[in-house]
Amino acid sequence: MNVVVENPAGPLSLGVSPDNPYKDCPVSTNDPNGTKWVYFGESAYHLDNEDVTYALELDRRSDVVRTLTAIDVCMGILNFTLFGYVLSILVCLVSYVGYHGAALYRRHLITGYLTYQIMLTLARLGMVIYVLREHIHHTELMIIAPISFVVQVYITQYVWSFYKMLPKFGY
Repeated sequence: MNVVVENPAGPLSLGVSPDNPYKDCPVSTNDPNGTKWVYFGESAYHLDNEDVTYALELDRRSDVVRTLTAIDVCMGILNFTLFGYVLSILVCLVSYVGYHGAALYRRHLITGYLTYQIMLTLARLGMVIYVLREHIHHTELMIIAPISFVVQVYITQYVWSFYKMLPKFGY
């Protein structure tokens, strides 16, 4: 919930998710020009300008990671219903945990989803190597496998950058 509202009576008001961990961030400056009021749900907190930037970016990245996990849950459900892959239920559970980790900004929950993403990236790398060595005459596989690997690397890198942005204070 990123909100930027111009207050006609004065300063700019910012609003982020009430679960964003930056509400527990201590203010390091006494300069009133170096801080802003930020609304975390219904409560307002005073934050340094730099921390405001981090809080807004963390909120934005949380939205993207939640979308990625929701897509993983849907794909797992489709795999289970269409093909009967029982392992898809585990993928759904891991993705669901990742969704809650991104929604609640919990490092330990994101760790599970990130581990799943790293394993998926390594599996796609193995698939690319296999396709390039064994299926030289299958041009569809030669195109799709590297593209899916690059997309997977990007997704894993994005989740990793979200994980690294999570502050160590608060939770």
